[in-house]
Amino acid sequence: MNSFLSILVGVALLPGHATLVIASHNWWYGRLIGRRITDFVQILHLVFLLLFPVYLFPRQWPFLPWGMYWGPFYLAAAFLGLVMLVWTTILRNLRREPPEIVRKGIEILTPSGQLGYPGQGIGLRGLLAKLPGNEVLLPVIEFSEIHSAIFPSEWDGLKIIHLSDLHFRGTPTREWFQVVLKDCARHEPDLIVLTGDIVDGLDFHHWIGGTLGRFSKKIHRVGILGNHDTWYEPRQLLKILQAHDYQMVGGREKVMLLKGVPVRFVGSERPWRGGVPDFHGDHPEMFTIALCHSPDEASWAANSGAKLIFAGHVHGGQVRMPFVGPIIMPSRHGRHFDKGWFRVGDSLMHVSSGLGGSQPIRWRCPPEVSLITLRLPKIIEE
Repeated sequence: MNSFLSILVGVALLPGHATLVIASHNWWYGRLIGRRITDFVQILHLVFLLLFPVYLFPRQWPFLPWGMYWGPFYLAAAFLGLVMLVWTTILRNLRREPPEIVRKGIEILTPSGQLGYPGQGIGLRGLLAKLPGNEVLLPVIEFSEIHSAIFPSEWDGLKIIHLSDLHFRGTPTREWFQVVLKDCARHEPDLIVLTGDIVDGLDFHHWIGGTLGRFSKKIHRVGILGNHDTWYEPRQLLKILQAHDYQMVGGREKVMLLKGVPVRFVGSERPWRGGVPDFHGDHPEMFTIALCHSPDEASWAANSGAKLIFAGHVHGGQVRMPFVGPIIMPSRHGRHFDKGWFRVGDSLMHVSSGLGGSQPIRWRCPPEVSLITLRLPKIIEE
C-alpha cells in the first residue's frame, strides 16, 4: 500500500480508532475508584488516541515489538470500531423517550443580565468559558411532565427539580449559581433531588450555604454525593448539606412524607463510596425514588423497586456532535444513557446533563436544571 493510499485509509479509519479508545475510556471510568488512578487512565487513553500514526505505519517504527505485523490487525479492529460507531449512532437516533414523558420546552436563563457580567470567573478556566460557541455560561431550565397512574392522587401537579454535577470550582462563579438557583426557585418546586458532584475543591464547601442552602424551608431536599465529592472531605461536605436540610441517602434509605404520602428514598454512590441501602422491613407498597450518581446503577435501582430514578455524572457528554451525539460518556453503557428520559425495567430514569463541569467546555449541550411535574391521567366521564 503506497503512502497516499495509507493516509486515505487512515483518515477513513480514524473515527473507528477513536471509537475504540473512547469506548475503553468510558468503560474504565465507570469502574475506577480513586482520583490518581482515574487521572492516570484518562491520560493513558489520550496517549493511545494520539498514537494512531504508530498503528497506521508500523514499518516506520521498527523498534516497536509488533513490527510490521501489527498494522493489518489494528486496521481491522479500527474498521470494526467504525462499524460500531455507525450502528450505535443509528440506534441512538431511533431511540424514543417513554410515552409517559411529555416535553414542555425550555427556559433560557440569562444570569449575565442580573450580574452585569457573564459569570466566567478568573484564570484559564475563565478564559475557556468565554471561547466563541462555548455554552458553559448559558444555562436552561428544561420542563417535562410524567403522565402516569402510578402516582398517588395527592401528587398530581407535584414539582421536582433535579440538580446534578454543579462542580463548584470558580467557573462559573458563586454569584452565577446563586442567580440560576434563584430562577429555579421561582417555579416553587415541592422537592429537590441532588445527584452529586457538588464541589471540585475544599475551598468551595462554603459556597453551599449561599447557593443550595437558599431554597425555601418548605421544599423537601434529598441528595447523594458523587465521585468528585469523595475527593474533598466527603464527611465534612455531608455535614454542611445536612445543616441546610438535605436528607443525604447515599447507601441508605429514608422515608419521608411528601404531600402527606410516605415515600422511600434510596441512594447509591457506588462504585466510589458506600454500598447499597439495607431495606429494613421492606414495604413493596411504598412508592420508592432512587438517586444514583451514575446511570450505571439503573439496574440496581429498578430491581430495588424504584419507580423513579434520578442520575447524573455523564454531563450529557458536554460536547455533542450533530447526528452523532455525545463523544465522551463516562459510563460502562457508553452513549446509551446520555441525557433525558429512559425506561429501565418498570422504572423511569432521568439523566441530567448537569449544571457545571470540571472542564468548562460545552457545545450543543448547555448547563441544565430539570423541572419535572407529575400528572395523573384525567378520567373522562361519559
